[in-house]
Amino acid sequence: YADLSYRLAKFDYFNSFTSSYDQNYYGLNLSLNITRKLYFSVYGEMATTKAEDNYRIFTKLIKRF
Repeated sequence: YADLSYRLAKFDYFNSFTSSYDQNYYGLNLSLNITRKLYFSVYGEMATTKAEDNYRIFTKLIKRF
């Protein structure tokens, strides 16, 4: 199956160096049952702010006995 996700995080800081900012997260999850006992999943995420973009990829492989 496939899954899309989005979330918005608002960060508020109470110091004189950094004020508040917003961070947007976009994600895509792809999962596949290869056999009854073998499962594979990959999840990619992009986090954006005004200053930078960050990318992450997570993988999962499950073997059931």
